[in-house]
Formats: sequence, C-alpha cells, structure tokens
Amino acid sequence: MSSDLHDNWGVKAYSLHDRPTVLTSLSLRQKHNLLNKLKLTYPVFGDDDDANKTALTVENEGAVSHLPQRSVLLISSTSWTPDEDFSVLLSALEKYDKECTENHPNIICAITGNGPQKSYYEGKIEELDMSHVKIVTLWLEPEDYPKLLAASDVGVSLHFSSSGLDLPMKVVDMFAAGIPVCARNFKCLKELVIHGRMDVSLMTVITSVDSF
Repeated sequence: MSSDLHDNWGVKAYSLHDRPTVLTSLSLRQKHNLLNKLKLTYPVFGDDDDANKTALTVENEGAVSHLPQRSVLLISSTSWTPDEDFSVLLSALEKYDKECTENHPNIICAITGNGPQKSYYEGKIEELDMSHVKIVTLWLEPEDYPKLLAASDVGVSLHFSSSGLDLPMKVVDMFAAGIPVCARNFKCLKELVIHGRMDVSLMTVITSVDSF
C-alpha cells in the first residue's frame, strides 16, 4: 500500500497492519462444550451413536479427551465473492479423499461466512462423493467464530486481492488462534506472513491444488 501510494500518487505514507481483537485458546473441555453446542445445528460435529462424544472429543467419567484416530478439523472463512476461488480447496479435498489410506486421518472441513456465491459452491459440494472428507458450510455467532478457529487443526485462506493491496484479516485471526495456515499467494501477502515461519503458526503459501 505504501509503495502504491508513493509510486502512483506521490504520497509518503506508512501502512499499519490489523491486529486480532482477541487472542483465543481453548482447553479440551471448552472445545468439547463448543462442539456439543454446534452439533445441535450442524450434526457433522457430533456422534449419532454416543451423546458423550463429539466428532473430535469424548467425555468419560467427567474427563474429556480427544478421540483416538480422530478427524482433522480444517477451517476456512469467506464472504463468498469472486476474490476467493473455492474450487482450489474442493479439488484438493477430492484429491486427498482419493489418496487417503488407513494411515491418514479423515477431514472435517468447516467453511464459515455468507455471500453471493455461497449457494453456488454449496451446489458443487453436494455433487462431491467423498468417503474420508466431510464439508459443512455454517454461520456462527460472533463469540463462537474465534472459538472454532482455536478448536481447529489448520486454517485455509483463499483470499486473492483483486487490487493486490489488501491483506486477509482471517489469516490474522487464525494466527491469533495459534493454528497453522495455508494461504493463497498474491502480491502483498509477504507483508503479513513469511512462508514456512511465523511466531505462532506455520504459513504455507498456496500456488496450486498440489500445495495442500
């Protein structure tokens, strides 16, 4: 942004980067409680056969633990605009499903947000036939969004700035939750992240389906 203002408008300016409004971490108990709440609306987070279980956790005699061989929870947030091409993620998940073996975890992919292309991509998701990957689109209460980020194992940002000048706030929120992030590369992304290294998270730059 500073370079663009200088080169095109002759303005000397300093860019200030957004910071997350809250740093979020969850105990296993808090994670279990969150998933128990969400499964009432989104059954993918629950276990049909056992009320003490969620898709990722189990409570036994008052103690909460992760399920053995549990699924990986992948999260992405979006406003469902043309700036985000979700076909990249869907293709990567299809590829994973085909190549998945008993040595690989299943995946629950949660995509939060609302926007003009949501119904289009929900139609694409319904057409997928996958055994090891479940995809859910959801709209969360504001207080639950940072909690679900912190409950997740990895975040994905498919934001591709049409101007090349704006940075995805969702990546900042994911860093605040302490989860690793895969983000689609574009002109100024390097201002926000360093490939392979961040203070709280691993950053992987997405250039193609194979980047996943």
